[in-house]
Amino acid sequence: MTRLFSFRGEVTWSVQRADVIFIYIPICEIAPSDIERRLVDQLGDGGISPDFIVFITPFSQIEDVVITLGNELLSERFDNLKRCKGIVLAPFNKWGSFVNLNWIKYDNTGVPHPDSNQLLVSARNAGFACLTGSNGVITKAPPGTYFRNPSQNPRSYFIRAALLCRNSVEASFVSFALLPLVAKAEVIYRKAPNIIWVDTVSIAYIAYALSELCIHLGALSAKPEIRSYSSYGGLSDTAPETGDYPIFLISASTSGGMARDLVARTGGRVQQEIIGTILGSFEEKFPQLLYSIPERQQGPNIESVNTLREILVSGEDFLFSPGEPIPVVLKRIHLPKLFSENFKSIQGKGLIHHFKRLSADKKPKAFFIDGALLAADNDFRHWVVSKAKGMLPGTVNRIVYQNDEGSRRMAEIVRDALKPFRNELPISSVEEIEKLPPQNDETVAIVAAVAGSGMELMRITKALRQYQPEGSRFFLIGTVLARSYMQLEQFKANLKLADKTLSYAVETWGDFATSTVALHEYHVREVNLLKEIVGTSDNTDLNQFAENRLDSIQAQGVVHEGLPRSEPFISMSGDDASFDLSKGFALWGNFNNRRCPIDVLFTVSCWLQNAREGRSLAHSERLDGGGFQQAIIAPDCFLRFTDPVIQVSILRCAHDSELDYRSSLTASPRAAEIISKFLGLGEESVTELLMALVLKRIRLRREDKDRVSAEAMNVFSDKKAFLHELARRYSELKE
Repeated sequence: MTRLFSFRGEVTWSVQRADVIFIYIPICEIAPSDIERRLVDQLGDGGISPDFIVFITPFSQIEDVVITLGNELLSERFDNLKRCKGIVLAPFNKWGSFVNLNWIKYDNTGVPHPDSNQLLVSARNAGFACLTGSNGVITKAPPGTYFRNPSQNPRSYFIRAALLCRNSVEASFVSFALLPLVAKAEVIYRKAPNIIWVDTVSIAYIAYALSELCIHLGALSAKPEIRSYSSYGGLSDTAPETGDYPIFLISASTSGGMARDLVARTGGRVQQEIIGTILGSFEEKFPQLLYSIPERQQGPNIESVNTLREILVSGEDFLFSPGEPIPVVLKRIHLPKLFSENFKSIQGKGLIHHFKRLSADKKPKAFFIDGALLAADNDFRHWVVSKAKGMLPGTVNRIVYQNDEGSRRMAEIVRDALKPFRNELPISSVEEIEKLPPQNDETVAIVAAVAGSGMELMRITKALRQYQPEGSRFFLIGTVLARSYMQLEQFKANLKLADKTLSYAVETWGDFATSTVALHEYHVREVNLLKEIVGTSDNTDLNQFAENRLDSIQAQGVVHEGLPRSEPFISMSGDDASFDLSKGFALWGNFNNRRCPIDVLFTVSCWLQNAREGRSLAHSERLDGGGFQQAIIAPDCFLRFTDPVIQVSILRCAHDSELDYRSSLTASPRAAEIISKFLGLGEESVTELLMALVLKRIRLRREDKDRVSAEAMNVFSDKKAFLHELARRYSELKE
């Protein structure tokens, strides 16, 4: 088990330079033999002799261990330590500073005595250099592709801070480097911070490590709440409310733009001193940066602004000859496994809500599954019972549930299902298990009714790290994923940080929900546009047209104004359980009058979702750029997929970034050329294309937008027509 983090570095001051071996010791119960083994690994067989050996620890009680070991190290047993000038114990305080350096040995001949600040800076830089150089933190873009940061600057590399730490000891070292951030926040607030915001759930483990270290050192008296926001889209939600005293951790930034925007977009309510960026490639100034990636690791600079990679997506039942670059060819089935059965079992039960407000003070969620109602559903209960009896081993002796009512009820179902076979198992919430002492060889069953952003799963993994012995096993059952299977991948990765081999199993139910969010978000924009037309236009015919459409939508219960409605756009009809579109979700045009496009709509929706996160696809071929690389659907796809229902389905199911061509000098004019051609020919998908332009689903460079706008105004000159209104609005739209 890894209990130490050791690395080589150097201390430089004036014109002097000294070679140093640093050993970070995060726990007090450590034996001299453990430290000695790690030191021998660092010394190697080459006879390398450091000038100093520095033991970094939050514990001053370890002094006796270091003194004993120091005397042994300097004995005749280690010839390559004869040149060593000093061994020092460097305990640190809650401010992240070394205090009361204890020099076990110091020889002042030849090498001057480094002070505590010099050692601190050197230790931090050397530790991060070790972590970023060996953990795959720096990812180079494949040939011909580039990463684009939120600042829009193209880069030939990407910093993956999620891979920074391989175990909990390395995470503790990173939290040691973050202690000054907590100290600054306490000075600003005159209170200890009670919230840690992270820009991505993948670095939540660092926030938890920081929380634990602060509690131990007395910097905090209570564990802060860990919250996550979704990149740039969630910046406005992070502004502190009354009683909030937050600090902010940004995983990585190549320009520092996110930290600056965090201050700007919260109206100055977030001060720059409480924001810390862990990794970056800019100078260490505001925004505060823990470690700047050396230029030799960054890769070449990219001058071109064209940082998009076009993904030509092909499906097995869409036959065409793909062009360059390499297309994504999907081998998986389009619809998730057992899609029809799962959908039929929950249709009309009120489990699914779109843009529902969970409380009056929160924004509506685009897609929400009611976990409490789910746990009460008989079909779901039968499924949970079957998995509890058929999957969980006899060694399970505790059930842990995610912190919500639905998951608690699920835990009770599992417990009751296992009663005939063993004594009644204890049920623990995350709060309860965090307070339990470490357990030996305990097998835990984890239940979660609905997994959304993954923050609660992350909290569970942190709580379970106390289950130290090898052979501990964890099982996650009964999860309905409201967003993506990637949350489970992150859950598994964070369990690995527990420094042991784990047996890990996952069973899920009702996986249809992964690909429908974009459909609903787009539909709400459509409703708002119609209401705006009705409220501002003095054209009687146009108003009547828009009002009829709104009446149709409202009659079907389709969501608008953030009100919750269940399953507004699809239904199952007939004995064959075929899918159909609700009338309120009719596509623009005559598609619904002569054929039902629901099969195509859902095929394209799931097909695009597979292209974003398909496990069989290399990252360079996925439609999802991971937030820092934009991948677009090539405009030529609208020519290759000549069926208007396929074209419309792509417009409805794509994410905004996938049809945003503004940063491409080649894709934008090509998209404008194709759209202008469709407008001139009066293709069936014209209304949907104009809607996509007005609602900013498709976005073009300014000169290309003007070209399309002029063509639309020329073709649709009848001022009473709905298409003219769309063309007029697009001509006045400012990108």
